[in-house]
Amino acid sequence: MEPLNKRAIAMSYCNLLDIDIEKAIQYADLIKGYAYACQTLGYLLHQSSSKSFNNEILMELYMNMYMTKYTQIEKNIVLSIKTNDKFSISDLTKLTDINIKELSVYRDRLIKKGAFTSGSSILSFLIA
Repeated sequence: MEPLNKRAIAMSYCNLLDIDIEKAIQYADLIKGYAYACQTLGYLLHQSSSKSFNNEILMELYMNMYMTKYTQIEKNIVLSIKTNDKFSISDLTKLTDINIKELSVYRDRLIKKGAFTSGSSILSFLIA
């Protein structure tokens, strides 16, 4: 499934939430095209009187919504790097005390679950 169009998301946020286009684009960039995140963020913004949101609130939302689907080791990996947008695999093995072979299995699972994208040696949060 392809990500939603950021321009269409921004326009929807402008029209439905009565916010300026710059803020709407910022919110569209935050959710990285994920339909569920788009709906959830829209709902939260609609409920909020301030109509403001930031990466920290988005990360908290992510943790509450998706962490229930993760094993304890997957949770530890996500929580270990939640303060960074990108993290090297070698740093992650040191931080989590998981060997590279075992970490590779969990990395692949988290990528399939949509938590990360990955280069050859870097993990990046998809939603952050």
